[in-house]
Amino acid sequence: MLKIAILFSGGGSNAKALSQTYEEITGKKPLLITNNVHSPLAEDALLIPKKNNEQDIMHLLREHQIEKVLLAGYMRILSKSFLDAFADFSKGTKNVVNIHPSYLPELKGAKAYERAWDSDRQETGITLHYVSAEVDSGEIITQKKIPIDRSLSMNEWIEKSKKIEHKIYCAYLRELLEGAKDA
Repeated sequence: MLKIAILFSGGGSNAKALSQTYEEITGKKPLLITNNVHSPLAEDALLIPKKNNEQDIMHLLREHQIEKVLLAGYMRILSKSFLDAFADFSKGTKNVVNIHPSYLPELKGAKAYERAWDSDRQETGITLHYVSAEVDSGEIITQKKIPIDRSLSMNEWIEKSKKIEHKIYCAYLRELLEGAKDA
């Protein structure tokens, strides 16, 4: 069974969807790690404060023999040294994955939904990609374009778009886990 960790900072909707998918397939809980004590999912996660958190996270990943890390609204940039250390430990450079709310390389960085909404764009997208040392620049796994529906409020549109994120990310996790069963 593939051992995963899910890192999140915000409300945890992607983390919750991924966790449910993982449990449904494996019968086990993934390792949940957050740096946000106020997240609705914080009680189900290990809380790692932002200060020196990479060292603490790496310790947990090794302790739990984690093979893949899924970032789900994790609002910290992982350093190159962290990515290199995890690649050495997990025996692969494609073992940290992120979902980003734009059609990369457009709108890299934070608040991509809000920036898309405030622009004159008619569409944006969602990108699932491997994490590299440069923000939102890793190899793309999959992308989906989504229309910007201004008949909704911005918050309604973002919530609708997050449901698409959940589907994309959970489909990826399902494929990963089903592939691991066959290996």
